[in-house]
Amino acid sequence: MIPPQKSLLDEVLRKDSYMVIILDACRYDMFAKVYREYLTGELLKVKSPASTTPHWVKRTFTGYYDAVYVSANPFILPKLSRNAIRWLGSYTPKDHFRRIVPVILTDWDDNLRTVHPKSVVRRALENLYPRMIIHFLQPHGPYIGRKRIVRGGPEIVEMMRRGEVTLQEVFEAYMDNIRIALEHVTDLISRVDHENIVITSDHGEIISRERIEHPPDMDTPELREVPYLTIRRTAH
Repeated sequence: MIPPQKSLLDEVLRKDSYMVIILDACRYDMFAKVYREYLTGELLKVKSPASTTPHWVKRTFTGYYDAVYVSANPFILPKLSRNAIRWLGSYTPKDHFRRIVPVILTDWDDNLRTVHPKSVVRRALENLYPRMIIHFLQPHGPYIGRKRIVRGGPEIVEMMRRGEVTLQEVFEAYMDNIRIALEHVTDLISRVDHENIVITSDHGEIISRERIEHPPDMDTPELREVPYLTIRRTAH
């Protein structure tokens, strides 16, 4: 049986010192193939409570947490857009955390159509606190690695239909996004003193010739099986 992600996170969130790192839309199977290139630790396959970020944050952070949440994700902001409110309903992220640092509002890259992970690292280091949650957008598309595909999921599906990109190239681009994220995560970890460090994801991603997406409330391995990597060390 795959352990529930929330129960493991709840244990960490009771600690005095932690850094929980979220890789957005990161599948367990793909993460497991590459993480050893960057990090060592105990890797578990866990089940996310949701297949989209707004449902995940509502079901994961149900209480109040004396933590700083550094967010490149548009659903975890101190002031929500109308679209975010539509998805989150009465759940207001700012009521659940000590402070939210909205990296997506300060560091959006128009050319990449995303927030580069180096910006997330910089903002995290500027806002250090004993208890932190750091939310990177990668490996969620757009794909900004060697095979750059700065398009949304439906656009990429159309590109595959026209023969402009292959499914294998899309998978390689997704894997490169994991690598880019982990490269910067490794840099962040090397520069902080938090005792309990966990790397996990909000949900996975369906990647096929027919669709690249993560629809709400779907219970499939591609969407619900996510990594949970524990890196233990003693704070300085």
